[in-house]
Amino acid sequence: VELDLVAHLQRSVDSRHVFLIATAHTPEPGSDLARWMGQLAQRRADAIVPVGPLSSENVREWLHPGFGTFRIRPRDRRRIERATGNNPHHLLELMRHLLTTGAITRDDAHGGADWTCADLEDVTLPESTRAVVHSKLADLDDDLRDTLEIASAIGQELRFATLLAASALREDVLEARVERAIDLRLLTEEGVTGGDDLRFASETIRRVLYDEMTTRRRKRAHQRVAAALHERYAKDLRRIARVLCYHHLAVGDHAEALAWGLAAAEDDLALYANNAAETSLQRTRDAAAHLEEAGEGPAPRDAARLDALTGTLYVRLGRFAEASEVLARAIARSEGDAALRIGALLDLAHCHLGRGDMDRALAAAGEAADRAAKEGDTTRTLAARVLTSSCLSRLGRLNEAEGVVRSAIESAGADVALGTKAQALRELSVIATKRGAFALGEARARESLELARLARDPMAQHQAVSALAAAYDESGDAASALPFHLQALELARALSLRRREAIDLANTGEAHMTLDHVALAEQHFREGLAMFREIGDRACEGDCRVNIGRAL
Repeated sequence: VELDLVAHLQRSVDSRHVFLIATAHTPEPGSDLARWMGQLAQRRADAIVPVGPLSSENVREWLHPGFGTFRIRPRDRRRIERATGNNPHHLLELMRHLLTTGAITRDDAHGGADWTCADLEDVTLPESTRAVVHSKLADLDDDLRDTLEIASAIGQELRFATLLAASALREDVLEARVERAIDLRLLTEEGVTGGDDLRFASETIRRVLYDEMTTRRRKRAHQRVAAALHERYAKDLRRIARVLCYHHLAVGDHAEALAWGLAAAEDDLALYANNAAETSLQRTRDAAAHLEEAGEGPAPRDAARLDALTGTLYVRLGRFAEASEVLARAIARSEGDAALRIGALLDLAHCHLGRGDMDRALAAAGEAADRAAKEGDTTRTLAARVLTSSCLSRLGRLNEAEGVVRSAIESAGADVALGTKAQALRELSVIATKRGAFALGEARARESLELARLARDPMAQHQAVSALAAAYDESGDAASALPFHLQALELARALSLRRREAIDLANTGEAHMTLDHVALAEQHFREGLAMFREIGDRACEGDCRVNIGRAL
């Protein structure tokens, strides 16, 4: 009746004065909505604008105005996004659920109106959302549901060939079931990434299917998927290490899960895929804990690798207290593994540098440089010398800092990684800027950025962009600095560099203050403050509070 009324209004009222906006799911063939939309299309009286899920940046923009200062860990925001598929309705329902259950609370302890999200180990969908999806799945026949359950164990996105191998169906039978699932808007071929050719229409559908399986059915599904993956990718299993870790952990094969989790974490960190590395390491720690409970390990070298990789991630995220603990453990367990020890020492030096403990940072960087030189590792030797220079620069010993990094660059061979060379040039930029040689600081930063881009090293790119922004800032050109601060902030968010994101927010706020963009400055200072409080950086928290006072 309502649809006919809208059609009547369109015919009866001057169309120049009537503009109707409506939202709807893609209609099922033969439904009243499909019939009505067909009539509009025949009269050329409609325009359909496809609306996809929100992006991660959209979710961030939606959360902060709603809550003001909102403290939520990146991994928890990602968990919320995965649980809802970034569907605006499901997102709203889940946030209401988290508020109702006390997972999101108001924090008035520090004189503000901050909202804090608790650690979301497992995001449970609210019953209202589950009920909607459950009713959609209730009428599925057993064969189609069985196929979709296997698909749900594979993941949000999947390949038809993997599902074919795991389901052990004839290709024509599976094609018919997939087409039926697409007609029911449970699966879609649109919006897939990489080499996948299917995905669930929403993560919520996959999640409900997966959660409603019994434990035994879920385990069997993962076993079938794991077997199919081992067969399909037998010649290059390393490329799917993260996926194999997930499936082996789900079936309780903890030794395999540990091995593949360590491989996945190493590869993720090498690619600066910090979000993926965090997931891989959590699964690997779970597998290690199960093995330890059963008295079956992990082996000392695997334990050392796990600590070292965890330390690398924690340093990048700015979780320095936790990083110090696991890196010290990794170094103690690294007997006979020179590469692991050097890497852990470099990360430990970064950790001490981030906490302002220059003496310990210099000691760790010096030991790393000596050991790397002994092993003939020119890239890590240069990286350690750059760290030493950074410590000396912060202590105001600029001549020594410049001498160390110049000597390191001159002695570095042609085989040194471009990203590490970019970091060395970035250090020279910082030194020049501190001396007031702003043009030279800018030039060195641009050279560093060019090398970092050639190396496709996002961490080195972030450091170079930050140095370029600093050179402009210190010269008094906040207008030129601002775009580079924003670029640095974007890179920090992409890499999940939590502490660097907070620093970049504060720096962007400073540039806005200089340009008299007071409201934007306050917004950036408040976001930075929430992050510094979360990671426990009291010194930077105090600076942010002072800056908020300036803005007010």
